[in-house]
Amino acid sequence: MPKAKRKYIDTFLDYGFTFIERGDEQLPQCVICFKTFSNASMKACQLKQHLSNTHPQFTDKNRSFFKMKAFSFKKMKLDSTGQFQTHSNAVVTAFYAVSFQVAKTKQTT
Repeated sequence: MPKAKRKYIDTFLDYGFTFIERGDEQLPQCVICFKTFSNASMKACQLKQHLSNTHPQFTDKNRSFFKMKAFSFKKMKLDSTGQFQTHSNAVVTAFYAVSFQVAKTKQTT
């Protein structure tokens, strides 16, 4: 018998959590540290515990603070795993320059 999948509840934002969807599951994701948890962790007590243990300086923040964080979080570039894309333009440019030099070397031999 398959486990029931938990659904995100809007009140989880009070604890600093939004969600991302991976396949047919909703996974809780902290709007402060961007850590993603399993679907089984989508319980108010576990999310509140993360906030108080990991981010105690934010426990007294109100819902509008977390709402603003969630809004800016959704605007950021994330990859399919929900993590930040870490490639900057300089890194990508350097990668292509090196690849081009390797390709040129192989053509002349």
